[in-house]
Amino acid sequence: MFHEAVMKEVLKLASLGGNLTIPNPMVGAIVLDQNNQIIGRGFHHKFGGAHAEIEALNDSKQDTNGGSIYVNLEPCCHYGRTPPCVDAIIKAGLKRVVIGARDSNPKVNGKAIGILQENNIEVIQDVLLEDCIYLNRGFFKYINEDIPWVTLKLAVTLNGKIADYNGKSRYISGEDALILTHQLRAASSAVMVGAKTYLADYSQLNVRLVACSKQPTRIILDTNLLTLDALACDNHSGTTILFYSSNCPKPLLKLSNVEYIPIQNNSVNNQLNLTQVLQEIKNIELNYLFCEGGGNLASNLLAQGLIDEIYWIIAPYFLNDNLAINALNASHKQELANLPKLHKYSTLNLGQDLLIHGFTGSGLKYLSF
Repeated sequence: MFHEAVMKEVLKLASLGGNLTIPNPMVGAIVLDQNNQIIGRGFHHKFGGAHAEIEALNDSKQDTNGGSIYVNLEPCCHYGRTPPCVDAIIKAGLKRVVIGARDSNPKVNGKAIGILQENNIEVIQDVLLEDCIYLNRGFFKYINEDIPWVTLKLAVTLNGKIADYNGKSRYISGEDALILTHQLRAASSAVMVGAKTYLADYSQLNVRLVACSKQPTRIILDTNLLTLDALACDNHSGTTILFYSSNCPKPLLKLSNVEYIPIQNNSVNNQLNLTQVLQEIKNIELNYLFCEGGGNLASNLLAQGLIDEIYWIIAPYFLNDNLAINALNASHKQELANLPKLHKYSTLNLGQDLLIHGFTGSGLKYLSF
């Protein structure tokens, strides 16, 4: 249990890096002396900065010879923006390295462990493995696939509506759910909505209610460029990435804070190819994508197996109107035997609302990496 207790503290340190480390993982490290007393702590502060192991070793004011280092991710063993951490570990005279999860980057992936063992350093692996993977789930998916980790959040009524007949959804859920939404935005690389959702709410899609290391990038999916006039009047301070159909004949507006990316239409439903959208998002090194709807976007992402994690917030209201907008609004047919399933789900009272949080099959495979 000692290893697990120290690793919990390592994970707390790692989380302090927040989204400033993206696309790098969040990593923490703790150095212990020969008597298992903590003598140094550190974490990866930002992308391009010193790694957690170096920060922890530099923080160590006592002799590290014969000691241990705990780290939630396998140390690097290659030259990138910084030298290999394994070299510093060996030079420090440490005799034990306790690792939460292997780094699946092909440049590392067990190689660092091998180097450490070749230098007579004991390596203990898989301590709090699932917790360590969950913390950096976007990094693991970023390394292994061409798309980011996708989290969907929807606030719905008891009968599954997300907006009234006017398209207004502010605010179905209560204040606690709103704070959670801002916490999830703060932990993300980017926040994405469809054009109709943006036009209905004119949401800034930024973080205002909680502390935030770095504002997420705003992404709007706008097949037919319906949002241009609204964006021209938008006072959003950050960059907005607008994905639109490469077949759309409408001319683009030159807006200083908008980046346009054309996307091919899907031959099945003539909407934007969502896999291509996600690939483009990954290519610009955004590996945690937070999707806030609307119904068509959520339905299509779910139907195509592109969602990894879901926050489903149920408000204690009925919206008894056939013209109100459904949370999931797909037109394809489904059989009970083939329904998408939520795994490892939990429920929580969130002020006036009920939160259901869980993972799809796509996300589950990374929690069992």
